[in-house]
Formats: sequence, structure tokens, C-alpha cells
Amino acid sequence: MEKYSKWRDPGTGIQPFLTPIPPLAETSVLAKGFTVVRYALAILRTIPVLLCSLLYLLTVEGILGILKLAQLHHLQRPLAGVFTSIWTRLVLLMLGVFRFDVKYSASSSRGKSDIKNIWKPKAGDVIVSNWISWIELLWLAYRFNPVFLLPTPIPSSSSSSKASLVQPFSLPSLLLRTGRTPPAPSSSSITFAETQKKAKDQGRVLVLLAEGTTTNGRGVAKFVDVFGEDDRVERGRRRWGVWLACFRYPTPTPLSPTLTHSLPSPSRIPLLPHLFSILTSFPPTLPLSITLLSPADAPLSSADNLTERCIKAISEMGRLKRVGFGWEDKKAFLEVLNAPSGAGAGKNGGKVKRG
Repeated sequence: MEKYSKWRDPGTGIQPFLTPIPPLAETSVLAKGFTVVRYALAILRTIPVLLCSLLYLLTVEGILGILKLAQLHHLQRPLAGVFTSIWTRLVLLMLGVFRFDVKYSASSSRGKSDIKNIWKPKAGDVIVSNWISWIELLWLAYRFNPVFLLPTPIPSSSSSSKASLVQPFSLPSLLLRTGRTPPAPSSSSITFAETQKKAKDQGRVLVLLAEGTTTNGRGVAKFVDVFGEDDRVERGRRRWGVWLACFRYPTPTPLSPTLTHSLPSPSRIPLLPHLFSILTSFPPTLPLSITLLSPADAPLSSADNLTERCIKAISEMGRLKRVGFGWEDKKAFLEVLNAPSGAGAGKNGGKVKRG
């Protein structure tokens, strides 16, 4: 679409924000013939997904939230981990994720067999990953029940050299933010060092989505620096673990819509249109590709240029190209997309597909 060519990376030719769609040549009569069957199955599959989501809210956010307010952390924290794991795994099963395609990346093939047993982040450690959809959030919640972090970036026009603050998110609140740009700094925004200390005290793992927003998975966007070079001595003293993960999804087909969620839905229930679209997939199985880097190859928390080291390692192990766009470019892209005069219209007036 010519209207959005401004957001095509000149170095790679990648447009990281538009929703991937199947080639027009592949939109076959067969796909149209399956439409009624796919939509009927999607309706049936949507009901148990929504039911599990409600049960998650009732148990984890509701009942266990009361225990948290009552300061009964010795009960609330382990039970929250158990119930989060149960409900998120059930939702993934109903989405069609029957198994996880987990690969391990290591500089030495001799150590790959041991990575599975040692890839176990501890309280206060941080998992840094790319962000493509809300589906990987469910997997991360299932495995680690983490505290999710988004950067609250300092605009590039600012003369400050300080690291950006971060804002913690629960799973439900982050799911609703999928596709949007990072939140503006607020009273709940704190430094990464403060967040890491709190997470360690609470027995929680951190997940940092350093891009600050989702892409369409065709490349890795710029990372926001939340670590800061000025804090390198303090990072070396505290010595928390850095774990790197990379997620990828297959190219969509006429019978299998894209799993990526790079654009926020205008719906009042943000994820419902994309969820229903996914549940029309035929066959009803979703491939979720996860690459985890060996801890021996991950950068130390005390390393200089830690943010740069993370993005370089993630792009290399996931075999993804780095694009020169970041959250500010995504924000400008969404402003054009949502503009009232011909918004969302590409060449020949075509609409941009949203999740």
C-alpha cells in the first residue's frame, strides 16, 4: 500500500506494522466453501475460551486478589501461579496450541541437550523477548506467571540520557493493550532497578517487552533502553539473570488467519475479533514457535550496552532482521491509520486489515 510506504524499512524492505494477509492468488474457492463450517466451529470454540477467561478473572484476580489485599501472600502467590498455569494452558489448548515448538539456541551444539533443564529463571530475573501477539503472553503466563513490564519511553526529542521507566502489568491488563503503543509515564512508572528488587522480594519473574508495542513478526523493532549505562555498577552488584526468548508465527493462509496482532482492534472488547478470527482456522491447530537462548550465551546483567546486546541476540537466534522503526514510528503510523479523512484506505481504497 503506497500510503504506508513511509513505514517500510529502507534497509530490509520490511513493513513491520501492517497485518500480514495471504497472497491474493491463494484466496481460493475452497477457502470460501469452508467459510460456513469454519464460522460454526469458531462459535462453538469461543464459548469455552471465554468461560476459562472468566474463571481466571474470578479465581486469580477476584478470590486470590482478596487474599493479596489481606496480606496473605504465603497463600496467594503459590495459588495464583497454579491457577494461572491451569487457565492459560486450557485457553491455549482451545485455541489449538496442543504442543509447543520450543527450540534452544546455543553457540555450542554440545550444550543444547542440557538447556531445557537449566532454562529456569528465578525470582528477580528478567526474560527479554520480542512481542508479536497476545498468544505468547499466555505461554509466558503459563510457564512463569511473571510480572509483565512495558517501557514508558522518553521521547527521542528529549535531551535526557537517562533510561526509560517501566510500568508493571498484570496479564489481563496487558492483553487489552496488545497492539497499542507504550503508556505515557504515570505514578505507577518506576525504574527497572526498583521493579527488579520488588519482584525478587515477591518471588516473581519479570518479562520485559522492550519494543514497547507489537510488530507483525517480520522483523524486530527498536528496543527501548530501560537498563541505563549509568546503572551498570548497580546491576553488577545485584546480579540478576537475563534470559532471552524469541517468538515467531507462520505466514497466514486462506484457511489460517494470521496469529500476529500488530494493530489494535477498534472493538470495545479489543481481542474478541482477533480471537474469533483465529478460531476459524482450519485445521484447528496453531503452531507456536519459541526459541530460547542458552543462559551461557545470554549477556550478564552487568554488561555494557545491555539493551543492544539483547536485541542483537534475539534477532540472531530468531533469524529476524532488525528494522529501524520503534514505538514512535508505530504511534505515527496509527495516527495516519486512524485519521478521519480516508483513514485505513490504501491503494484503490482498500481497507487495512486489523486484528
